[in-house]
Amino acid sequence: MIISFRNNIYLYIYLLLIIVILIELGFNFPIPWGDEAAFIFQAIAFSETNSLFTNVLSDSRIIMWMQPGYMIIQGIFYKIFGYSFELARMISWLFYLLSIFIFYKILQKYFHKNSLYILMLVFILPSGLAIANVARMESSIIFLYLLSVYFLLEKKYILVFSLLIIGILFHFNIVYFGLTFLIVLFYDYIIFEKKVSSFFKASKQEYFIFIISILFLLLYVIFVYINWINYENDMAFQFTRKLDRVPFYFSLRNLIIIFIMIVFSTYLFIKKERNYLLLSLSSLSMFILWANGQEIWYEFFLFLAITNLYILFIDIFNKKIFQVIFISLYILIIFKSLFLSFYGMKLNIYDEQYIDEFTKFKIYKIIKELKTKYHKENLTLYVNRGNALMFYNFSKKENIKLIYLLPKDIEKNRKVDIAIYIYRDNDPEWLKNFPIFAEYNMAKIISTKNNEVRVILNE
Repeated sequence: MIISFRNNIYLYIYLLLIIVILIELGFNFPIPWGDEAAFIFQAIAFSETNSLFTNVLSDSRIIMWMQPGYMIIQGIFYKIFGYSFELARMISWLFYLLSIFIFYKILQKYFHKNSLYILMLVFILPSGLAIANVARMESSIIFLYLLSVYFLLEKKYILVFSLLIIGILFHFNIVYFGLTFLIVLFYDYIIFEKKVSSFFKASKQEYFIFIISILFLLLYVIFVYINWINYENDMAFQFTRKLDRVPFYFSLRNLIIIFIMIVFSTYLFIKKERNYLLLSLSSLSMFILWANGQEIWYEFFLFLAITNLYILFIDIFNKKIFQVIFISLYILIIFKSLFLSFYGMKLNIYDEQYIDEFTKFKIYKIIKELKTKYHKENLTLYVNRGNALMFYNFSKKENIKLIYLLPKDIEKNRKVDIAIYIYRDNDPEWLKNFPIFAEYNMAKIISTKNNEVRVILNE
């Protein structure tokens, strides 16, 4: 992958623009999220004890409802730089920016130059900026997926397989791209290679990466074996939750789109259009991931699916009139999405952070006063949603046990002395109505709009 600064100056300007936007968004978009707390507290534990056990989530066991790759990467950063919520989200920035860079190189090398304009549009969508600025796995999965596409275009099968293995250690969603890999592999065998041995030709460096990926996978298998009861319980919860959803939103439109995409991919297979086939199958994988996964964070995969198709059409229909039509239609789709909220969270830039320093200072002061009043040396504290992450360093310093409550099917609720419920004007309405898990027996602090902080004592 040859990199020339002069040839890529517009890319670097665009990446800088994305960074500026993310800095300005801070914690306001998306707002601090519960999943971030569940993942980051385990990452903090890894940075401090080299273990994924944290009594913030459980008093007795390791929580096993997600593969540990992402948490370990986060933990390594915390070991080096120390923990902060800002850093946690910046790690997602890094994967997102790398994803843009890889996608740019793919389009620059293999597809029509006009497709680069489409790239510049898709990554500033609210759904894209949301996953770029939240401490979840989506940015890393997109990076691994795009890197896999690049190496599959290069016919570096060992590297692609290594990336898929590593991706499994981050999130099972990488399996959707595995289907693309297998079909393209079969295509190459039928059309080009004819020999299985051809797929194993690789450099020593590529085999080294493959061996490392296998070792990581074996370590995860051992980790699961040692904690099998916890793994079985937590994964049962995850899969039950997923399987309760109706596949593909039970949408006839979605099923028709999937059928058309399969037919189109089959046509490209028969016509021996390898690069187009790869792009078409990638689009199909991303569309199925969105339609079947049904999480708000997966919306960006839908736009990636649409983007891949438009890039394909622009490349196939090379006449200027078709270029204008396809790009214009794409811009209309994207332009509409730019002004929509992301599941009730508006893409606004606020002067103050989601929880400003003054409000946090007031809450800290109240907690200290309650600790003194009740003579509680082992005070337990609950803070709702991802807001808990802003209180970790304070709790550690004040010798307060921070408790984050998970769904009851994962970990039974634990009583706390103080519960802090934080609601702000930019919270989506549906989230404000979510049930509160915390059971408290001393006091409840409520931080609401306009920096108001109220305390309800329960003596």
